[in-house]
Amino acid sequence: MGTSSTQMKAGKLRGVAIATPARASVFPDIPTMDEVGIPGMVISTWYALWAIKRTPKYPILRGWIFIRVKSGIPAACAGRLCSLQAEICAKSEC
Repeated sequence: MGTSSTQMKAGKLRGVAIATPARASVFPDIPTMDEVGIPGMVISTWYALWAIKRTPKYPILRGWIFIRVKSGIPAACAGRLCSLQAEICAKSEC
């Protein structure tokens, strides 16, 4: 839902449909695109971490472990992500 969730909670915006395979747990009353008659429309946003080509594996693995532990992927929803009503999933779970 991103930053629009704040406006939706304040009643300034109304969710008509969500472009995900299933309803969002944070706004369960908003139907999916499939449910409103637009089948197959799925949109997702992803973020990535990058490293320069010759970065040794150890720092990358150490960073990945830190992120996994701190974020609790896939179950946790913390801090800013939670305030934006983000749903966290690992790899192709969404």
